[in-house]
Amino acid sequence: MIGRSTGFRLVFVALLVAAMALAVVVAGDPPDSEINPVTGNIESVDATLEGGAYQIRHVIDEGPGLPRTVDRLTTSSTPSLDPRIAITSNGDTCVTWWEDAGIDKVLYRRYELASSAWGPIQLVSDLDESSRHPEIVIHGGAIWIAYEIGVGAATGIAVTSGGDGSDPFPYHNLVANTSFTEEKDTLIHSEADHLWVTWIDSLSEVGWSAYDAASATWSVPAYESYVADDVDAARERIRSQIVP
Repeated sequence: MIGRSTGFRLVFVALLVAAMALAVVVAGDPPDSEINPVTGNIESVDATLEGGAYQIRHVIDEGPGLPRTVDRLTTSSTPSLDPRIAITSNGDTCVTWWEDAGIDKVLYRRYELASSAWGPIQLVSDLDESSRHPEIVIHGGAIWIAYEIGVGAATGIAVTSGGDGSDPFPYHNLVANTSFTEEKDTLIHSEADHLWVTWIDSLSEVGWSAYDAASATWSVPAYESYVADDVDAARERIRSQIVP
C-alpha cells in the first residue's frame, strides 16, 4: 500500500516532470543576444511555441525595473527555428532564422532604428534549395549570413551578403560540400578585417574557408583536426591562422 505522503510525493514528482517537459517544449531555441551599440539595450531573439507552431520573438531589455519590449516577427503555421541576431553600427537590428517547411528556407527581417519599424520578411535562400541553420554577422558594413543547403546526400555550406533593398541577398557562394550526416554547427566569424566560416566536417575535422575581399572570393576548403582535443580548440587554431 502507498501511504498518503508517499502518494503525494509521487504525484508532485510526476507534475514536476511534466512541467519541466512542457517548459522545454514551450521555451524552444535558446535565445541569441547582442548589445545595441546605439541604444545600449540588450536585444535577444528566440523561438517560442505559440498556437501550435514555433514563432520568432524579439525582446529588448532596457534594464532593471523597466518593462521589456516584445515583438513577434513571424505568424507562420510552419515552425520558425534557430533565430540569430546581429546589430549594425547605426543601431539597426538584423534577424535571420529558418522555416521548417516542405522545402526549408532561410528568412531575414530588419528593424530600422531611425524609423522605429520592422521591414518585411525577406527570403535569403533559393526557393528550390532546402536551407537551414543560418548564422549572421556584420562585416565591412554589410550583413553576411552562412547557412546549410541540402545537396543530395551531402550538405552545402553557403554564404551570402547584402541586406538592403527588395532583394537583399540576390546570390550566394557555395564554399564547400560535406558528407557528414551529424550536426555541422556552421558558424561565420568576423574579426578586424577578416571573415571566415567554419563547420564540423567529420568526427575528426573542422572545415573552414576564408574570404578574400580583394578578389571577392572564398578560399578552397581546408581542414583542422580535433582528434587530440575538441571542436572549439580546432576553431581557435583556425582563427590563429587567419587573424595575425
